[in-house]
Amino acid sequence: MICDLEMPEMNGFEFLGHCRRQFSSDVLPVLILTSRNNERHRKLAKQLGSNDYITKPWNEKELMKILQQHLVRC
Repeated sequence: MICDLEMPEMNGFEFLGHCRRQFSSDVLPVLILTSRNNERHRKLAKQLGSNDYITKPWNEKELMKILQQHLVRC
């Protein structure tokens, strides 16, 4: 699952919390893809169970590499 932190109905942290209450990170990897490039958001995402944190603008090769790493584990 790829999730932005800024969404209309709920923020990405809330969404991540909902995901983790139902699925573990090895069953449902959640990657945060966001324009928020600060350590506080990065740490919070990790604490809430994100599998990775990618900032915009993202590099296509980097994103594909990260996706492949997580798909192998599923």
